[in-house]
Amino acid sequence: MPNPSGGWLPSLMQIVRQRLIALEVSLNGKRVCIAGADDLAVADDQHLCCGKLGKKTVPLRPDETGGEIHYSVGGLTSRPDPEKDVYLRWKSIAPLQVGDVVQVKILETDKADRASSTQRAKRRPGEPTGSRQRRVRAAVSKRKSVARRA
Repeated sequence: MPNPSGGWLPSLMQIVRQRLIALEVSLNGKRVCIAGADDLAVADDQHLCCGKLGKKTVPLRPDETGGEIHYSVGGLTSRPDPEKDVYLRWKSIAPLQVGDVVQVKILETDKADRASSTQRAKRRPGEPTGSRQRRVRAAVSKRKSVARRA
């Protein structure tokens, strides 16, 4: 197929569009997953610390003696038919310990790991078709403008 400059080799843009942006997640030096998909709109690596984390923290429950630390890796597709969008999960919520090292590398790759689970992405009650995708795009656009200011 000719490229815009008239040659028969693929243009750089044609090559780049075939690659995925993905998250390579490692825990304590061991690769957990490469999270990405051809129709992925959101990829996230979440870390959560909750509970009694500081010396002066007042516990929510009397039996709460310490904090909990977890992580997970997931994402959301953006397909032509929003009714077919799914939440993807590469790593379910898993515990972390003080001293653990979680590394996230942003990759451009040809191939990612298959998600370990999927769940249909349900629309919010009264949400018009396509509004979830607009919310995702608006969030991404907002993050880009914040990043440019930084």
